[in-house]
Amino acid sequence: IDYGKKFHTDPRLRPSPRATYSKFPGWKRFLDTESDFYPTWQEAGEAARKLGIARLDEYKRKRILDKRLPASLHTQYIDFPGMDEFLGKRAIVLYSTWQEASTVAKALNIKSQLKYRTERSRDERLPSTPENYSDFPGWGEFLGTNRKKRKTVSCYSTWQEAGEAARQLGIRVVGDYVKKYKLDNRLSSRPHKIYSDWPGWTKFLGRA
Repeated sequence: IDYGKKFHTDPRLRPSPRATYSKFPGWKRFLDTESDFYPTWQEAGEAARKLGIARLDEYKRKRILDKRLPASLHTQYIDFPGMDEFLGKRAIVLYSTWQEASTVAKALNIKSQLKYRTERSRDERLPSTPENYSDFPGWGEFLGTNRKKRKTVSCYSTWQEAGEAARQLGIRVVGDYVKKYKLDNRLSSRPHKIYSDWPGWTKFLGRA
């Protein structure tokens, strides 16, 4: 019986008996059907996987090959966890930092943004948009393709020292900083991320 389509033919039937009755016994008993569905979603999931079902659309097409698979999993199993877990798909955890993702991308010999888009599937933990990392340094550094690499030197210990050094280079606005900070290898490309007490660009560059 298709309860969802026919319950309105009797005014005393509720649209959602499972939500209406606290001791709802399940659809099989409620409708007094003879179908012997799998008693748990875990068993049903195992049966579905044996049929080669990997997606919801495949389940809809192939479930008829096993009469014990219900049409509505959510309705049949109160604790149904969702299709991914039902079909045994594990959750993919992406690399938590761009540095981790960068190491993998370099190991895969990915040298360009385009190549990354086509080959990142070789490691399912690589994100489709690494730019979403809040401190993403740019594709050149991410893939290790920067032509000129600055020597690794410690940055100025305070923003005040860094600001003074920047002003000595004639830097007065952010645009100039982006162009000239490399003239002093102790200046960071992202000073606002380096210094926890960052005062803002105006004060940093001595204009406040």
